[in-house]
Amino acid sequence: MCLIAIAFKTQINLPLVVVANRDEFNSRPSAAMHWWSTQDILAGRDLRGGGTWLGVSSTGRFAALTNYRGSADPPHSLSRGHLVSNFLASTQPAWEWSQSIRSHLNRYCGFNLLMFDGQKLFYINNVDPVVISLKPNIYGLSNHGLDSDWPKVHYAKKRLQQRLNRASKSSSLDRTWPEDTANLLCRRSPYERQRLPDTGIPKILEKRLSAPFITGKDYGTRASTAVVIRGNGAVSVVEHAHLNGELQGTQRFNYQL
Repeated sequence: MCLIAIAFKTQINLPLVVVANRDEFNSRPSAAMHWWSTQDILAGRDLRGGGTWLGVSSTGRFAALTNYRGSADPPHSLSRGHLVSNFLASTQPAWEWSQSIRSHLNRYCGFNLLMFDGQKLFYINNVDPVVISLKPNIYGLSNHGLDSDWPKVHYAKKRLQQRLNRASKSSSLDRTWPEDTANLLCRRSPYERQRLPDTGIPKILEKRLSAPFITGKDYGTRASTAVVIRGNGAVSVVEHAHLNGELQGTQRFNYQL
């Protein structure tokens, strides 16, 4: 997962709204979002590592992960995707769960993790490392720290804010709202070179990866996802699957907490 915008308790009737693009190598096998048969988790699945990059539970927990670009990789590292699935399967409050993993954060390659336990939202990474309880606001996350000064992060936050502004002017949210939200991060053009961060990779690659929606024959945006948790406990999840920039299918889920 490489770009996330998340609105946490910015509106009374919307405790959590998430829009995200997952970027990955086209050759890496993965399953589309589904209810896992062995755990109470709604998520896609990395068929190589066994974990996931973003998901929710039937009890209203949410978690999402991004890689932290430029961090050192430990030998024999653990799969980061299990952090998401383990949190979703847990019944511990997010703060307690985050403390339970702090002793072995250095066993993972660099990551950012957002965790919502139904009440509170936390952010953790293993590069600083830091665990932060987030206040109601709109946040953006890519492959650096939370709210990094990257153009795609600013873009994602602005797009979500605009979507929420439109929703606040409506007396109700229709059924197309989550599906429209899943399409928010659709910009495919990269940003000007002078606006790009310097993360240590070649400039031509830095520019290519600056696009919110990445296209390419070997690597690109594989999924665009929206999660909407309403104040009445209704949860809507929409995921569009992509390959080489082309829509492959859409998964839609609605349930009540």
